[in-house]
Amino acid sequence: EEYDDVVVDINDFKDTFIDNTTNIIIELVRQTLDQLPPKESLILKKRFYEGYDAKELAKELGHTRNVINNMMSKAMRNFRTIYTMLKNGLL
Repeated sequence: EEYDDVVVDINDFKDTFIDNTTNIIIELVRQTLDQLPPKESLILKKRFYEGYDAKELAKELGHTRNVINNMMSKAMRNFRTIYTMLKNGLL
């Protein structure tokens, strides 16, 4: 009875919810990168944080683009697996 006239608008909490969700995702990504082998973590950080393309990665790491593309595929597969496990509380 005390709260019968209280109206809550979900939009009042939307920004807080989005900020909290974003922070959770950022932390999961950081933890996932920490769990990857160092070379895979490095490649993903350079690709997605620093904007390197396969050609630039190949030059910097001394591999062919084909090797970098294969390494990137493996790193992304491992990232997805670890991220999912962390998200589901399995790691």
